[in-house]
Amino acid sequence: MADERPPDRLLSSGGGSGWYAFSRHGNDASEETWSPPAEGSVIRFMGEDDVEVPLWGEDGLMFVERAELVRDLGVSPELADDIAAWAARWQGGVVDRELDQEAAQLVRRLSHELDYR
Repeated sequence: MADERPPDRLLSSGGGSGWYAFSRHGNDASEETWSPPAEGSVIRFMGEDDVEVPLWGEDGLMFVERAELVRDLGVSPELADDIAAWAARWQGGVVDRELDQEAAQLVRRLSHELDYR
């Protein structure tokens, strides 16, 4: 059976291309209920324009709002706020060593709060 999802890479009319991720949020009423990634799954922390919570699973963007991160994944509100603040700074366009170091610290905090699962 052919994959019914759109491709994860689109070509523009000018010949350029870009990547996008599938969000677990949609308008389709038949969409399955979300469940957290299985133990041992990889969660990627990557900045992206217009993304408040830059956490990505194998199915794409995991959360649209920081409240979902707290509610659905069980992280502290403080960590969710810090992740969203990092995303806002990343979107500001100044990506430097300090921002990279902060990202690494946030990943360690996330791993700790998720009990390294």
